[in-house]
Amino acid sequence: MPQDHPVRLIWSVVEQIDTTAFEGREHRRRQPPYHPRWLLALWVHASRIGLHTAEALCRQLKTDAALRWLAGGHTPSSPTLKRFRRKGGELFAVANERVLSLAHERGLLDTSELAVDSLRLRADASTSAVRTVRRSKRRLAELQAVDTSGLTEEEQARHTAKLAKHEGALQALADQDRTNLVLSAPGAGLLKFPNGASAPGYRVTAMAAGRRRRFILHVFLTADNCDYGHLERAVIGTRELLDRIEARPDQLLITADPGYHSEADLKFARDNRHWADVLIREGSTTRRSASGKPGYFSREDFDFRSDNTVICPAGRTMIGPRLYKGEELWWRGDDCASCPLKPRCTKSKDDRVVTLRPEFEVARAEMRARMAQPDAAAMYGGRMAIVEPVFASLEDAFRFQRASSRDLVTVQAEVILKVLAHNIGRLLHACTLRAVWLVVGCDDLDY
Repeated sequence: MPQDHPVRLIWSVVEQIDTTAFEGREHRRRQPPYHPRWLLALWVHASRIGLHTAEALCRQLKTDAALRWLAGGHTPSSPTLKRFRRKGGELFAVANERVLSLAHERGLLDTSELAVDSLRLRADASTSAVRTVRRSKRRLAELQAVDTSGLTEEEQARHTAKLAKHEGALQALADQDRTNLVLSAPGAGLLKFPNGASAPGYRVTAMAAGRRRRFILHVFLTADNCDYGHLERAVIGTRELLDRIEARPDQLLITADPGYHSEADLKFARDNRHWADVLIREGSTTRRSASGKPGYFSREDFDFRSDNTVICPAGRTMIGPRLYKGEELWWRGDDCASCPLKPRCTKSKDDRVVTLRPEFEVARAEMRARMAQPDAAAMYGGRMAIVEPVFASLEDAFRFQRASSRDLVTVQAEVILKVLAHNIGRLLHACTLRAVWLVVGCDDLDY
């Protein structure tokens, strides 16, 4: 194996990770257990070259010299590799923390600028395993309207089974307080992917550090279809990790895209401004139709006045306010049916309704004031340079676009493993660059 081969560099990092607490767990019949460092190094290198299943790694182990070198000449079986990854979430997290600590010790971890965002990861499940409240209610109403008196015994059995399927789905959705459920992968949800298709998947939220090195500090999974409400968990998790490796600055500077522009996230940013300076850009409120012409009036087109009156785009005073659920104020249009602007306001048969959440408006006003400060534009301009290449590394370089297991614990361990592989790659890349010598030629020397 060449001295500068990546596997030697990977091993030089892995051997600095304390695996004492995880040794002796992979028992083999009448043979000593595999050392966790071997299996950890195997999975790290496999992740970097796009091998994400135990079966593919096991096949490659028979012919790939680099993998055999990392495994010490051994060929662990597919079940052994699966079992190690399923149970290795804690080891992967410890290893990742150690890698970040090494990066900090070597001056490579830049915590002056952080960015949070998320990617969508396909679940190992089919859309046929998805149950939604909307579809199950509609199908249940259709099935209950069927006259079963003329059905055969076999048809009645199938009809009863369909009823039970959707009734059970609605009960499970109500018990978990969810709008959708993936039966074969309980930890996943129905997500909208960038290509426009909806499929079972996970939302992977990550906090990255530094425009140049781009280490991943904290990561977690949810089944949510948007980023709303995830900022607090990402920031608190990052702070705790930086405290453990003694790398937290006095104030964290964090940038987030409009996906985090929600009431919960803005309130968290406002209440913790003394130690976390969070910048969240507000999304565009311009509405346009598919033809490019102006579409429906947005909420910004309505005039909200200090005396709690609202004037609609037609110049009419709306009816209200009415308190809804103790936190929202509602206004309703006054005879919208006779308004010539209704085609641009709402397609509903009823009057147009607009709402206002006072707490949200206060938090949004404070974020707008922060984003208007002179330094905000330059700070926010680095967001994409920090976090977007991280997702490109995972999705394109590693080709990690789909989970290889349906078990949530295994999926979580797999994601942490990919983060570990990414961070080791950034550490090795930085160290390799530092080892390059620059030779300058002089005119008076012969070559």
